[in-house]
Amino acid sequence: MQLLGGLVLGFLNKELQPSCQLACLETVRILSRDKHGLEPFISRSAMSTLARYAGFAVVNAAAPVHSPEGQVEGVDGELEQAKEVPSEDVKEASPPSENCDQEVIVESLKSISNILLHNETGQAVAADLQLIKGVAERLKQCHDPTWTHEVRFFDLRITFLLTALKMEARAQLVQELHGLSLLGNQLDATLGVCWPDTLETARAGLEDVPPEQLPPLSRQQTELAMEILKILFNITFDTNRRKVDEVLKIIGGA
Repeated sequence: MQLLGGLVLGFLNKELQPSCQLACLETVRILSRDKHGLEPFISRSAMSTLARYAGFAVVNAAAPVHSPEGQVEGVDGELEQAKEVPSEDVKEASPPSENCDQEVIVESLKSISNILLHNETGQAVAADLQLIKGVAERLKQCHDPTWTHEVRFFDLRITFLLTALKMEARAQLVQELHGLSLLGNQLDATLGVCWPDTLETARAGLEDVPPEQLPPLSRQQTELAMEILKILFNITFDTNRRKVDEVLKIIGGA
């Protein structure tokens, strides 16, 4: 299996037709289900290749990344949840996109999700490559109808896993990438929220419909909203915890 993984990655670093790219990435996605067979996919080079096919820009400066020892960094409750999330391949897929490029992106995103879910070295490499920056750039395009539901969902799933498992990703998303505003815009776009007045919200196109008569959210809207709320929990819980820690230090010092 590991030999096959290395061969497939070698092909992905060559010029390939989109159909061949898709076949190779489908193979990586299937192989990445096995948490004991991830060795070919967790190097900096391999993760950079997958990030490139996912459409993410990554940090180029090389730095050695070692497998972290002990417990994985993360919020206890969310970390446990992250471990319980099944591999992305188990999730029921949306209808395939007619755009082969987006199919390639989705397969890459699923592979990265599996790696983050199962492997601490892969998590450390993703943080070192600042994958969170690449994801955030695409999350800014929440009103762009170009992106399929699956691309949006797995962008959010990767953001959730990174913020659940890596403290530096949480801090970077909040402080550098304006994560609260970014995710607030994501939630508004997902739910179709508009603002008729400063303190008044409504569903776009349904401003005059009473709340009790609004149609239910679609399954896709619900899936995206759940991922957004999980990420918001990760970053706001951590922010609050840091504030509490600071207060405790002040009290302790007194």
